[in-house]
Formats: sequence, C-alpha cells, structure tokens
Amino acid sequence: RLILLNEDVTATGRLLAAWARAHTVPSLLLQHGVQLSTAYTVHGGLYTDKAAIFGGRGAEAYLDIGVAPERLQLTGNPAWDGYPQKVAARDSIRQSLCRQFNLDAGRPIVMFGTTWSANLTAFCDEHVYGDTLRAFIRSIPALAGHGIAAQYVIKDRPTNAHFGTDRYRQIASEEGIDPAVLTYVDSNTEDWVVASDLIVAVDSNLSVEAMLAGTPSINLMNETGMLLGPSFDGESGVVEVEQHQLPGAMIALLSDAAWREQMQQKMAVRAVHYNHRGDRPAAARVAELVAVCGRFDASEQRHVWQQYLDVEETDATGYHEGARGDLVAMFTNQPRFVLDIGCAAGGTGAVLKQQYPQAQVWGIETNRAAAGVAATRLDKVLVGKFEEFDLEAEGIAKGSLDGVIVADVLEHMYNPWAVMVALQPYLSITAQVIISIPNVRNLK
Repeated sequence: RLILLNEDVTATGRLLAAWARAHTVPSLLLQHGVQLSTAYTVHGGLYTDKAAIFGGRGAEAYLDIGVAPERLQLTGNPAWDGYPQKVAARDSIRQSLCRQFNLDAGRPIVMFGTTWSANLTAFCDEHVYGDTLRAFIRSIPALAGHGIAAQYVIKDRPTNAHFGTDRYRQIASEEGIDPAVLTYVDSNTEDWVVASDLIVAVDSNLSVEAMLAGTPSINLMNETGMLLGPSFDGESGVVEVEQHQLPGAMIALLSDAAWREQMQQKMAVRAVHYNHRGDRPAAARVAELVAVCGRFDASEQRHVWQQYLDVEETDATGYHEGARGDLVAMFTNQPRFVLDIGCAAGGTGAVLKQQYPQAQVWGIETNRAAAGVAATRLDKVLVGKFEEFDLEAEGIAKGSLDGVIVADVLEHMYNPWAVMVALQPYLSITAQVIISIPNVRNLK
C-alpha cells in the first residue's frame, strides 16, 4: 500500500524509492532530521513522492534545488512531541540525573553532543569526531579561569560507545585535563537537553532540541559545515562559532544573564521554523499523512489483532497437526467428559481417547479446515470462538465437565479471564483444567 523511508538517498533507500515508482506504489519520506545543510551530491533530490518535513528550515534545502512545494508536508518531529512535558519536569529530571551520575545540581551542567562522519561524499571529514571533541575539552580551562565551576557531560551516540570512552579519555589526557571531570553518557538525550545549562553541538539536531527545551546552545562550526553553509539562521538564538571562539561563547552564555536571556527568547520565537507546531501533536499529523499517501480507507481499517484472529479458512496442516501428550499425562482424575478449547486438528484429543477409551472428548476450533479433521477424531467439534457458544444449549450440562484442555489458546483470546469465569459453572467438583501458556522469555 505504501513505501515508507527515513532516507531516500543512499543505495538501499534510493533503490526502494525507484522500485515503488516503477510499480506505482506511493512512497513517503519520513525525514529523520532537520535538513540543516545544503542538499548536495547524493542528497541532491527528493526521490519519494512526498516528504514529511520537520519544519520550514528543513524544507528550504529541497526548495532551493527545485523540489515542488506540494511534495513537502510540514509535520514536526513526532519524537519531539514530549518536550513540553519534559520542560515542565525540568527540575525533577535534573535532580534525578545528578543523583544517577553523582553531579551537583547546584552547579552548571555543560553538555557536548558528539558528531560523526558517514563518509558518503568527498566533503566528509573522518576526523570530525575527535577534532570537535578536542575543541570542547580544550575550552574547559578557560571556563575554570573565569571562576565557572561547570560540570561537563559528553553525550555520545550509542553506536560510538565501543570507542567513545577510550577516545575522550585519551584526548583529555593529551590536553592535560583529568578525564574524571567529564561524564560520558550515550542515552537519555531529551533528559540531558532539558537538564543542562548549556549545550554545544556540531551542525546537529541537538541544537534544535535545545531550542524546544529553551536551553542555550552553541553550534560549533567545522570545515565541512562552513562549506555547506550555516546550519542556523542569525535569529535562531543558536550561537554559531569557530573553534577558537568556543571558550568565549561558553563563558558569555554562562555568565552574562542578559545575553543568555536574549538568546533564549530568540530560540523560543524561531523554534517553530525548525520544528512545525500546530494544534495537534506531530505524531497525529504524520499518521494522517501516512493514511492519505497510502490511500488507506478508514472505514475498512482492521486492527492487526483482528487480522490474525481471522483464521477460519487458513490451511490446517503443520501447526494444527500437533498432539500434546504431555498435557494428557497430567490428568489424574480419570476424566470421562473433556472439552478441548482450541483443539486444532484434534491430535491432543485423539491421544486422550487412546489413554481414556471411555472418555467423551469434544473440541472447539475457529479454523474450519482444522475442525473438519478434528471431527474425524473427536466425538463432537464446535466451529467458532469459545465466547460465541452457549455451552448448555450445545449439550454440555453445567457441572458435567471433569476435564478441560486449553493448550496455547488463552493468550490469543480477547479476555482470557472472562473465558475462565464463563467456563467455571460447567466444571464438575473433580474437574481438572490443564492450561499451557507459552513463555516468550524462554523460547527453548
């Protein structure tokens, strides 16, 4: 019905977008970041039919290369819908993180968000991770010299964690700084954004998140970023600096209250340009766009659980042929009237009749093909869902069942507890109910 991509420019995404076009399947790009840089080389186009764009800033790169405006839909980023709640809980989040990482909530927290190189084009700089991290670490003595007793957090990507810890310690040692003054983390991004007093990032969506949280932010420019043009406009409130300007900007934002407030006010005004805001959450806008692009008819919509409960006509081979002799062996009361709920093709009931030849075994089964096979093995088979039957009307008197098997069935039912309650009046005083429920935590 619809091809969804989170990028359409590298080999796999672009190929799938082309396949969709060739097969007249609609396609939609759910942008995974604000398009802060120029749409250059491999990024120089929109290959899906439409794109869900975070905000006006992300649309600019596409409009600049001639993409028709009607192919761009401003939705905002669903992943950022929770920021208002995070901001409201700022103090408690800060206290929690400080307890967890042994920080002082009364001292400034400065967070550096690492960057990386995907090496997709000749513009990329494979040294950008270490070079920008070094620039941040080099700024620490300058802040201390101005009497700013800040605490420094390095927020890395989980994919970098296998080398990030050793790398930041190595750089700190080379710069004559005790690595212990740095806290290294790779999770809880939103919490750190709202808990920090200052964020330093590198041409990153992290600065957009800072705008949403009202946390002052610095964009550390680098050679690649300067070639591609500024990431943030002059009124964004995000301060863009080169490496030699970084210490001064950090000191100013932490010590000059008036300038800090001015930047925060600009961020609050301009945030909507980077992440669209409307009367509904971004998730709702994206969901609506998906429904429209995929031509999904809401009147025909069926939930996944409904789809997988509709098993009346599926093939009765394979799974349905199972026999649970282990469950039959659990009976100790010499059952004479047994109901197998979800009897499949009757394999378990057949084993029970072999062991207890005098027993009458009935089954209930939703799959018609399986029920047809079970009818040749059991005394009677009701075709449908347990909840649909009046057992007494079908010939099962109350208090008559002294055996019930419910093998790997309860977890498929809409209300398992209601099924057990409904079954209770039909049980004899010596009845045994044998239940098997899969344990997904122990698949063996």
